[in-house]
Amino acid sequence: MNRMSLPGCTPVPLAGWLKAVGVLRLVAEQAAPQARGCWRQGRFELCGALDAEGLRRFFLHDYRPTPVVAPWNGGSGFFPKDNQGGIAPISEGQAPRLAPYRQAIEFGRSLLARLNISAKPDTRQKAELLRRFRAEAPEPVLDWFNAAVMLSGDDPRYPPLLGTGGNDGRLDFTNNFMQRLVDLFDPATGDPTPDAAGWLEEALFGVPEPTRIKGAIGQFSPGDAGGPNASTGFEGSSLINPWDFVLMIEGAMAFAAAVSR
Repeated sequence: MNRMSLPGCTPVPLAGWLKAVGVLRLVAEQAAPQARGCWRQGRFELCGALDAEGLRRFFLHDYRPTPVVAPWNGGSGFFPKDNQGGIAPISEGQAPRLAPYRQAIEFGRSLLARLNISAKPDTRQKAELLRRFRAEAPEPVLDWFNAAVMLSGDDPRYPPLLGTGGNDGRLDFTNNFMQRLVDLFDPATGDPTPDAAGWLEEALFGVPEPTRIKGAIGQFSPGDAGGPNASTGFEGSSLINPWDFVLMIEGAMAFAAAVSR
């Protein structure tokens, strides 16, 4: 059985552990159903699947991102004052690999319009929006919804792994996920950006990549969150590898939640 060590996927912090789960989930669902994974000496091993070149080719050229949207959250990109740096290019692009994402965005916008919601929903609006979203959303986006939200009676509940419906305080995971996808792929064609291959080498194989971008990582990797004593000066910025964030969120979706009695 082919075994491939991924030194960039470590069991700590949580972001690294989820990234490894994301790699396994995506490879098994989209490329090699026979794929298996295990931890060995602090590194993730991908077994019975692709070789290293095949893994690179899959993520750079064949990977289809899971649609991750949260129109129930302020800051999600669905409202006028939100950051549009990810949602706008994706919704306006033509990349085939992002077609399910465009469909999910259009559905979210349509549902908000039908419910006459034009700003961050209040508690009553949010409960109705969540119920309608779960009942009517395209199937590809349900992997995300089921990991981020549980519907129980009149009050939604939120698995703690993804905050309160896909956010960590004011950090909306879905909007940041879309922004990181735009860092990695041209929304018009789906081709990888010039830096995507180098970032992938670091994310998977631990090859140092000096170019990082300013971006939030949230609760999953506190050491990369920036702040006092995080750099050579008084404070440091949060600098991340876009693949780390994307694969981390993809991994979190392996943990769908359910309500039981």
